Amino acid sequence: MDTTPALTRDQVAALWRLDVGLRDKTLWRLLYETVARAEETLTLDVSDLGLASKRARVVSKGGRIEWVFWQTGAAMLLPRLLAGRTHGPVFSPTASRPAPWPPSTCAPSPAGPGFLTAVPPRSSSTRPALSLIRSTGRRASRCTSSAT
Repeated sequence: MDTTPALTRDQVAALWRLDVGLRDKTLWRLLYETVARAEETLTLDVSDLGLASKRARVVSKGGRIEWVFWQTGAAMLLPRLLAGRTHGPVFSPTASRPAPWPPSTCAPSPAGPGFLTAVPPRSSSTRPALSLIRSTGRRASRCTSSAT
């Protein structure tokens, strides 16, 4: 049973203010607004999206086709991320690459291999938000590790 507490409105607002790449920001918005599983969201293809209807076709656990719906935040980011693409993965590794994150700011996570926890510099004003994001145990896409 997952006992992780839900994020507060202030914590979610802090996520939206972080200076991250378009791909990461769009992914976070879709995860938050659709409440879809990370795997469902990360495996989306451009052809699965209904941008006008703010919905996407996902394959859920067990292989069943379901629809997820998003709100204005993701609706504003998706066209920028896709930049006219009509096929291929939505979250392509080359789509809107984020600025490199120094590996020295990443440490192994108690969540297990393949997961990383950000350890931001002490002077960082975004320290609480970065710690919050990485403490959720979600795969860190901007840190590098031999375990991933």
